[in-house]
Amino acid sequence: MVRTRFSKVLALVLVFVMVMSSGTSAAAYTVISNKLTATVTVTANQAAEALAAVNALNITQVEDDPGFAMQAALENTALGLNLTEYNKLTAGGRRQAVADYVSFTKFAKGNFASVAEVQAAFDLGVEIETNKMNLLQLLNSNTTRTLEEIVADLKLDNDGLLDNFTETEINSFYGVNYGYNAIIAQNSIFDAYQALNSADEEKVSTLFMNNAYSGSYVTVLGYLKTAIETISAVPAITLKWVSGGTISGDNLAIGNALTGESKTISFEATANKEVSNIGYVVTSDKYISINGITAIKHFIDSELLTSGGTETKSITVKFGVAGDYNLTVEAVEQDDTTPTTFSNTSASVTSNLGSPRIELGFSLSEEIDLSQDKLGNILISYGKMDGSTFVETLKSDGTPIVKSKTWSGYLNLGDTGVKYCSGAENNTAYVNTVPADQEIKTVVDPNYSTMGYANDAEWLAAIQAGNVVVKVTVIDNEGNMSVTFITAN
Repeated sequence: MVRTRFSKVLALVLVFVMVMSSGTSAAAYTVISNKLTATVTVTANQAAEALAAVNALNITQVEDDPGFAMQAALENTALGLNLTEYNKLTAGGRRQAVADYVSFTKFAKGNFASVAEVQAAFDLGVEIETNKMNLLQLLNSNTTRTLEEIVADLKLDNDGLLDNFTETEINSFYGVNYGYNAIIAQNSIFDAYQALNSADEEKVSTLFMNNAYSGSYVTVLGYLKTAIETISAVPAITLKWVSGGTISGDNLAIGNALTGESKTISFEATANKEVSNIGYVVTSDKYISINGITAIKHFIDSELLTSGGTETKSITVKFGVAGDYNLTVEAVEQDDTTPTTFSNTSASVTSNLGSPRIELGFSLSEEIDLSQDKLGNILISYGKMDGSTFVETLKSDGTPIVKSKTWSGYLNLGDTGVKYCSGAENNTAYVNTVPADQEIKTVVDPNYSTMGYANDAEWLAAIQAGNVVVKVTVIDNEGNMSVTFITAN
């Protein structure tokens, strides 16, 4: 249901039949009061005096009316307001809040020119307090309205306040703690709820309804906020290492490892909520490969984890260089489980200063963020095939030739001169987001100090035999992995 606050046409059921300037004539009309419905006779002077009594109240702050003078003035039968919906409100605070809203309207906009203007402000105050009351009533099943309907109307109420009154006016009357910033904070809760899909809205409703009834609107809003945060929170994964080292938090101290050594590491993961498409990201402080995939930061797997349940994972880590290692593991939730696809792949053998070099080109179906704190990565390994096994070519220092996002400027946008990846050194001259559907190029060349082959003759023989292969591994922004092998020619 779409409604617009502060612009509705009021149908007043209390219509004066006759108002004479002499003030001696009477007007007969129906009055719906707190306790009864009756036909009463009110003089025009009495009606005018009732409106004047409302306008005479100079209430500039919500605390200025401890005697409930405005509430009494509004309930005066001589004023003739329709109190039907007002009488359905909880006696006490809710009805006083309506009177406060009328006082606020008068404070911000000036005196009321007619009873109709008072009725309009009064009705809006009643609607606001009715919606608040309905939110509380959900907790004891005392309303037929849904959480979705009530939240939508509460958001409209707040938007109406923000659209029709200034921040200064709101804060001056209601105070800083309950004024403009409080409305903004409430709207952030409503916006978060309305951004949920229908399944999550249902989960929030269930969590919200599990709370005990409270007569405090602020307390009940807290219930809603907590329920939304519970559903929206990134799953917390508790990791427990089973073998392969000791653990402190999520950091695994592997200890000393030899170049080329492999170790199998097992760990258990327990989720704090039911989640799907959870991946474990392993980060190393040195070069490693995980389950055969060269990585500095590598997405291992995705699976379903049930709240309170535990899954066991095992990974094989191969260490590129000797030294003491630390691995960290974090969990990420994937919204997108579709991996990147490759197109326009090419690997050409050319020559530079008499040495063979490999020039690589490819395009990707989606953009990849290579920022160091993001999951995305493009890893490029050079080697040859031993049957169906990819064998990485070693550099002169005994480590594989592997390019990754730790390298600054290692990718090029075709021949435009634009380079990608700021690298571990955070070179701001380079861009981190690799675009989709554009030709990306890079090269391996033994004349570069970081790429010198350990065995030029072996490499040359492999090239001559047409057995040089480039392995491209792309981890997209959600952790999905794609691998392709391109034979150089």
